[in-house]
This record gives sequence, structure tokens and C-alpha cells, in this order.
Amino acid sequence: MIDQTEIIAPGLTHDEIYEIRRQYRANIPNIRGNAYRKAYDRALAGSKAAGIRLKCLDCMNWQAVEIRNCPIVACPLYVSRPYRPGRKDKKPISVTQAP
Repeated sequence: MIDQTEIIAPGLTHDEIYEIRRQYRANIPNIRGNAYRKAYDRALAGSKAAGIRLKCLDCMNWQAVEIRNCPIVACPLYVSRPYRPGRKDKKPISVTQAP
């Protein structure tokens, strides 16, 4: 049987992973009544949408409005980012469609 700790973080114990996650969660700003910390909990429980949202928020210094104007078009999460303007109207540009 494969130890999941070795897959997630080789060389770290379960206690070390727990402590790293606890510290990270404690440093998430208390914005919107703990909404970001609750999203972090959902991401750790397996929610891909919450994980993408949290990564984008972390990257943009926890400013949701900055995600809308994200300049990092090469990011693999760019087309999946939350808070996109007109996201239902815009189709992602694939690499094969690029000029």
C-alpha cells in the first residue's frame, strides 16, 4: 500500500504537513467573514473549484478584483480563474489557434 504522505510531500510526516497547513490557514486574511478560510477547507477536502479560487487569490495578494485583471496569461489556471469578466461570452484561445 502506498503512503499518501509520500505522494503529497515526500519526506514530511503527517504531523509536519498538518502544521504547515495550519500555519498557512492562519495566515489567510480574515476577509468577508472567514470566507477564504472556509474555501481553503473545501479545497483540502477535494474541491477543485475552491482550490483554483484560492490559488488565484493567493497569487493576487487576496484581492479578488485583481483576479479579474490578471496579466499572467501563460498561467495554466488563467482560463479557469474566477471573477472573469464576461466569462460566458469568451472562449479560451488554444495554443493551436495562436497566430
